[in-house]
Amino acid sequence: MHGLRTRHSGQLLFVQLHLELEDQMPLMTAHRIALDAEAANRATYPHCDITVHQAPASLGAETQDIVDDEDLNPALGGAGRVASGW
Repeated sequence: MHGLRTRHSGQLLFVQLHLELEDQMPLMTAHRIALDAEAANRATYPHCDITVHQAPASLGAETQDIVDDEDLNPALGGAGRVASGW
């Protein structure tokens, strides 16, 4: 995973990320992995709008904007984090 970006708008948390998947992975498999990533995120942050992009692993990571749960979750002391460029 790379390119994790988060921001808040009112009570809503917006999350965007890129999953690095095998280049030859079948589309249905890549789609299922993306849905699983969305479900896992919503289990922790139920009021979030998440966008998961599937990227071929051969392209490599464009960015490494990884944040901790504490940065994302105000209940854990974070105010939310806006990654650079978003």
